[in-house]
Amino acid sequence: MPGNTISWGPFWFFPMFMPVFILIVVILCLYFFFSRGGCRFPLAGSDKGGGEPESALDILKRRYAKGELTREEFMQMKQDIS
Repeated sequence: MPGNTISWGPFWFFPMFMPVFILIVVILCLYFFFSRGGCRFPLAGSDKGGGEPESALDILKRRYAKGELTREEFMQMKQDIS
């Protein structure tokens, strides 16, 4: 073998395309992570889980259970909702 040349044989494309391949993989990972709104936990924002929005009655019951509303306020708001 003359000199210090490296023979890649059938893998001559490896040093040229591997950095491009790694860049594509990193971009795809970032796209899938940020396109979903970041890391979301299943129970974030809802007591039900599963991502279903809370109904007005559920919010009202939760506020009454926390003591934010009196019984009279709860009954009036419940009547207003239905």
